[in-house]
Amino acid sequence: MTLRHKVIVWVVCSLFVVLGTGGVINSVLTTRITGQEAQSSARVMTSNITLAMSAFGETGDMVGLERFLEDTRSQEGIVDARSFRGVVTEREYGLRELGKVLDDQQRTVLATGEDVLQEDKENHVVRYLKPLKAKNSCIECHETASAGDVLGGTDISVSVASAHASIRRQLIVMGITMTGAILAQGFLMWFVFTQLVIRPVTRISERLLDRSRRLSHSSDAFTGSAGVIARGANEQAASLQQTSASIKQLHARNRRTAESAGQADKSSMQASRAVDLSSSAMSRLSATMNAIQESSHETSRIIKVIDEIAFQTNLLALNAAVEAARAGEAGRGFAVVAEEVRNLAAGSAEAANNTQRLIENALRDAEEGASVVREMEEKLGGIVENMAMSSLTIAEVFQATEQQTIELDQINDSITRVESITQSNAASAEENASASEELNHMAEDLEEVALDLVILIGG
Repeated sequence: MTLRHKVIVWVVCSLFVVLGTGGVINSVLTTRITGQEAQSSARVMTSNITLAMSAFGETGDMVGLERFLEDTRSQEGIVDARSFRGVVTEREYGLRELGKVLDDQQRTVLATGEDVLQEDKENHVVRYLKPLKAKNSCIECHETASAGDVLGGTDISVSVASAHASIRRQLIVMGITMTGAILAQGFLMWFVFTQLVIRPVTRISERLLDRSRRLSHSSDAFTGSAGVIARGANEQAASLQQTSASIKQLHARNRRTAESAGQADKSSMQASRAVDLSSSAMSRLSATMNAIQESSHETSRIIKVIDEIAFQTNLLALNAAVEAARAGEAGRGFAVVAEEVRNLAAGSAEAANNTQRLIENALRDAEEGASVVREMEEKLGGIVENMAMSSLTIAEVFQATEQQTIELDQINDSITRVESITQSNAASAEENASASEELNHMAEDLEEVALDLVILIGG
């Protein structure tokens, strides 16, 4: 059932309920008013009959009373009208056929002296009973009665069937009229509701459904993109974290390298100083070796002089031996001395020769040592130059390493900030992905609601 039919049915049912309730209330109120009017009419007529009984009782004209009651019963709407005598009246005037007590209601009125109202809803009859009490003027005729005694009563029954029939006819006409009015109102509402509500709402609901479907497709695409961005951001954050760890390790290694370069710079400076000292010592050693070589040359020259002296001494010894031999016995002692001098000269020559060989060897060794010292001095000079260049290079490496350490600190700080931003972006991307999923669910719910609205309106 569409919304239009539901609204029309609801309105028609509401009209039926409202108007039906109003009709029922009207019927009940009319019936109650009719009953009240019937009760009031019965009271009035009962009061009139009671007054008539008093009047006819004072004159003693019971036939006139019966004729009055007969005329009253012949009136339209009067079911019955009668009078009945009480105990005091029966004792004084005897039992009258038309005035005898017929039922318990009349006995109750005589016993209590109170009015009695009885309504027969099934037959639509209202019965009213009223007692006739003795007054001071009544005691003159009723000598055994006292003021306030019940002398009798009146009993009248009024029919309200015609009023109820009229009400029923009125209700039928009202129901037919209301039904026609309700149907006409329903058709008018159907037309007006269709023109003013259903068609605009249908157009709006169809547009809403179309927009919701587009929104659903867009939210699907947005959800996919947000998921891809979130995964990319997470991967980027992981890669950046690995890069940060690598940079930190590189920074630590570079710092250790800088420390090692600093230590190498210190060691190079110490080695350079040691090489300088060694070079100075080698210079002194070279000078010493030169001095030794000069001394060896001087010693060699002295040894040559000694050798020449030994040679000359040997010659002189030979000449002395020749002269001693020429002298004979007189020169025999001098010959011995000459022989000894000759032996000494030969020993001195041999010793000088040995010393000469040793000095020549020493001189040769000194020259080789001096050559080696000069070569070592040259090499130490190259080592000093190389050590100076190495020290300069190590110092440059140390400065470059220090600068690289500072730059790596800056890079590490920058990567830390970028990592924080990337982590924040990753969290934002995940939140966007979650929001996009929620938006997708909301778009699907909106599409379902729009579709339900279209189905509700259009069927």
